[in-house]
Amino acid sequence: MKVDQPIRILQVVLGLNQTGIDNVVMDLYRHIDRTRFQFDFVVFGSDEGTHEREVTQLGGRIFHVPTRTSNPWRSIQALGRIFKDHSYKIIHSHQDCLSGQVLKIAKKCGVAVRVAHAHTTNLPSGWRRHYYRINKNSIPKYANFFIGCTERSGRWMFGEDVVNSPKFEVLKNAIDTRRFSYDDKLRSNYRKKLGCEEATVVIHIGRLAYAKNHTFLFKIFKEYRNLDARAQLLIIGDGELRAALKQEVKDQGLTDSVSFMGARNDIPELLNAADIMVMPSLFEGLPLTCIESQTAGLKTLISDTIDPIVVFTSIIESRSLEHSPKEWADHMHSMLQDDLPRRNFVHEAIAARFDITNQAEHLMELYEYYLNGVVS
Repeated sequence: MKVDQPIRILQVVLGLNQTGIDNVVMDLYRHIDRTRFQFDFVVFGSDEGTHEREVTQLGGRIFHVPTRTSNPWRSIQALGRIFKDHSYKIIHSHQDCLSGQVLKIAKKCGVAVRVAHAHTTNLPSGWRRHYYRINKNSIPKYANFFIGCTERSGRWMFGEDVVNSPKFEVLKNAIDTRRFSYDDKLRSNYRKKLGCEEATVVIHIGRLAYAKNHTFLFKIFKEYRNLDARAQLLIIGDGELRAALKQEVKDQGLTDSVSFMGARNDIPELLNAADIMVMPSLFEGLPLTCIESQTAGLKTLISDTIDPIVVFTSIIESRSLEHSPKEWADHMHSMLQDDLPRRNFVHEAIAARFDITNQAEHLMELYEYYLNGVVS
């Protein structure tokens, strides 16, 4: 497709912060051909996200709208004005179960291509569960194209009929594989910087939220400390459960061996420094951290709730959440007894189509396909 000016595509995200979905969209943005396509963003709430300055530098525009909870009517009005005033041909919603709300407004405003993107496979807990389920069921009525980070996520979000149709496509979450290459010298230097040269470093990366199952993780780690008193647990990420989780760690007597390190920009270095990553999630879409850890040659233990599509090496293993924390700890210990030399798995990640360059090109092909099929 030849264009004089790049086609602007509106990405609807929750925020522009160091969180899973936002990072996925930002990595795609960095690697698309911005002479062909340019991204603008709708963000809910007035807070400035950590990625906003970079978006502006790359040529994107950012529209802040009121959150649905603060003022639902003003939120709807603001979205409608943006859709009409800027005449977007494509709106790409990353709102998961709530994409139906966004795309309903887009359809009323005459937006030709309305893409719903599934990044998860479960509903939130509590009072929001019924509300999210109703909205999830409305998505096929208002979207006309559908993307899932895995086929499983697409099937859960949109249903069998959509997934089996030509309107559905898998776009894998992907990474810049070169950034995650393993390096012995980097590992040594970063372990020294972290003050953990003699420790067994267990790492967990993810938002401090219910789905990540931190309570179970702490129980696993406590059992593992009985096998290896040198073990240290690094918790990377932030979220609404931070205070409660820090209290749990204190209550379990683990304060001296668990570090809450917040959201970080040095994930490749931390993965190089670590000895094993543990991820006992209750549910996931396609967690980038599992791709990153394997690429960096880091042994990884995950729950079997995570889609096996993430597995592309022999250094990742899974356990059932039905198994006890002690069984998980024993499995960790067994994995760490393997003393094979550590190496990176960059080529394997690329072959499994988890490289961001490949997936960014695939996304641009999808946008062209959508436009050719809908926009005259």
